[in-house]
Amino acid sequence: MNINEELITKACEFIKKAHKVYLDGHKQAYFPVLVGMEPFAINNGSGGHNPDAVLMAIYKLHKEDNNAKYNDGFQDGLLSLIERIKTVSSLLVIYTYLNYQLEYEDKGIATFIVDKDLIINKLKEKMDSFKDNKELYDCYINILSRLKEKYNI
Repeated sequence: MNINEELITKACEFIKKAHKVYLDGHKQAYFPVLVGMEPFAINNGSGGHNPDAVLMAIYKLHKEDNNAKYNDGFQDGLLSLIERIKTVSSLLVIYTYLNYQLEYEDKGIATFIVDKDLIINKLKEKMDSFKDNKELYDCYINILSRLKEKYNI
């Protein structure tokens, strides 16, 4: 993985802030960092958000203190993203994180495992409500088939 260490350090700062709020009981605290809302965007150099750096930062922090529950914050952050799906782009953000996480788990570089069954089931429940939105639903079906093919979900 060739990720700029400065981006990971910046992402660590944002994750620590979100995690403090998360530990105070706010399950959706990771949402702004995961989606790259200002001022929590981790710029990848081309103006876009770098979810890979965010995930690497969460891994780094979890590795430093695996009792701090960064893994729980990340998983709850994914569930928060699922609750807020309204557009194809928001669905693609979830896919990006889930794809990275499952890829890292397969490669053995993930410092924790997420409950992929829980996440996929929540995603399926949410997407059932979007059957009337053809573009979003088609994107969901495409993503689900990719995840099934790649990770046998």
